[in-house]
Amino acid sequence: MRGFGETVDLEAALARLVGAVTPLPAEPVGIRDVVGRVLAEDVASGLDVPPFARSAVDGFAVHAEDTFGAAPLAPNELVVVGTSMPGTLPERALQPGEALRIMTGAPLPDGADAVVMVENTDAHGDHGRGARAVRILEAVPPGKHVGRRGEDVKVGDVVLAAGRHLRAADVAVLASIRRATVACHRRPRVAILSSGNELVDPLSDAPAGPTTIFESNGYHLEALVRAEGGVPTRLGIIRDDRDVLRDTIAAAAAEHDVVITTGAVSVGQEDFIPLIVRELGELWVHGVSIRPAHPAGFGRIGEALAFILPGNPVATYVGFWAFVRPALRLLAGRGEGSLAPDRTVRAPLGRKIASQPGRVDFARVRLADDGTVEPVRVGGAGVLTTLTRSDGMVIIPGDVEGIEAGESVEVILF
Repeated sequence: MRGFGETVDLEAALARLVGAVTPLPAEPVGIRDVVGRVLAEDVASGLDVPPFARSAVDGFAVHAEDTFGAAPLAPNELVVVGTSMPGTLPERALQPGEALRIMTGAPLPDGADAVVMVENTDAHGDHGRGARAVRILEAVPPGKHVGRRGEDVKVGDVVLAAGRHLRAADVAVLASIRRATVACHRRPRVAILSSGNELVDPLSDAPAGPTTIFESNGYHLEALVRAEGGVPTRLGIIRDDRDVLRDTIAAAAAEHDVVITTGAVSVGQEDFIPLIVRELGELWVHGVSIRPAHPAGFGRIGEALAFILPGNPVATYVGFWAFVRPALRLLAGRGEGSLAPDRTVRAPLGRKIASQPGRVDFARVRLADDGTVEPVRVGGAGVLTTLTRSDGMVIIPGDVEGIEAGESVEVILF
């Protein structure tokens, strides 16, 4: 009689998976396309940023020493010898007793070592040859209101380290050092197929019979893979024919980094997929002590990781979150630190959630208006709308018999 392999606990299954996955090779990526990618190299700057000393305010560039002792009732008067604007270099060095009107971001002239804010001056008069005077109403120390050359980045500084999951601000940093491309780990290519004679693609013109189920898992998984930075390819619905399934899975594994199947993973008469994975490669895990998604499993076919997920839609999601999501992140180079939930919140449980010791339960919950966490449903892996009616999941460890009302729980937000 065909059955599951040795059922393993969640921690052991995840450890087996993590130990088998290595990041995909690197490829050059233009900075417009790097958000969400993972760096495969340290990025060092070949430039100083900023490349010159500049003013941080509108005001007057000065020798700081010329302002010492200045006060509103006893100002120091300096001769204004011109203006420095962004994008142009001052015509000459600043001499003692002189000041240069300067705008925010404009380069300081040689000789100047501070800027007095325009609010702390009283510009006036004409000292001959068209030069105006400015009264300095406060003393400033050297370096005041000056952005030094290389203050942000110096030549040789590593601005972004290998393994970084790149964000929009990182694009700005790359642009600031004039780096057009960087090496990033390749995005995982993921094949998705669903198995079942009862399934019909909801976007097709195929007629629906009295026992038809409109296939949703493929579309759900496609969206989940894309959200994780993978490149999904839906192979559609494959009938419960062992030879067709075997050929389809073998071809998918040859062309992709990951193959995900849904359905036909338990021990029924037409549950061929675990056997096919064993024939084509290795099935490391089949059966995990979790609910839902107990029949889930994974292994390898050639160079591709293979994940076999149950057909019930909530079980499909839990299997993806528990196993496929970590694998995609590791393949993309994000490292084990990325495997923790992205967003969580703690709150007291409003009603008890029952569970069975010996397995880990993924309970769907919602955040109630009174600040408590309410279970939506613990069972019912086929009730897809419990995912849309939930705000997240609470993971109930296998060594407890439920969680009592009033206890603080961590909600993994969807």
